[in-house]
Amino acid sequence: DLILHLADAATARIEKAAWVGGGDEILPRDLSEIAWALGVMQTDNYILSDPLEDFITALDNHIIGTGVQRPLRYWKSADCVQLAIALGHGRLDRQSLLTEIYSEALRSMNEVRKEVRGNEKIFQDFELVVLLWVQASLYLTSDICQVFDDFAEMVPGALLYRMHMA
Repeated sequence: DLILHLADAATARIEKAAWVGGGDEILPRDLSEIAWALGVMQTDNYILSDPLEDFITALDNHIIGTGVQRPLRYWKSADCVQLAIALGHGRLDRQSLLTEIYSEALRSMNEVRKEVRGNEKIFQDFELVVLLWVQASLYLTSDICQVFDDFAEMVPGALLYRMHMA
């Protein structure tokens, strides 16, 4: 019951922030941690399926629904990966969120190859592997979006490149 109430409160907070315009007050880490916790707990406790889906819907509307280009640009790689893990565990195929997460990971791999770091986030090796797991769990292919095919093709080469550069 406690988790159900917390999930409802978190969902209401996101919806209220979007409605009143206080969305900047919600940190990406908070959103990804709550999504991760609900996703992992829902794996063994299906009573959390609806609250997880409601939370992810509110999150999707809060992030993607704003129409901002690169809505995850300022998210840390760990936050992107935790959100992807939540979607993988919850078996939620939210293409809009997943497309943005995998696009950020592709940018990260391109930045490492160019050896341009700047302000761009760099996904670590284990984070790329976790994203491969999510991709396999949700059967994310180019039939859904080309970014998933590009990601799967680029990861092995990027990991090998990083191993040789280390």
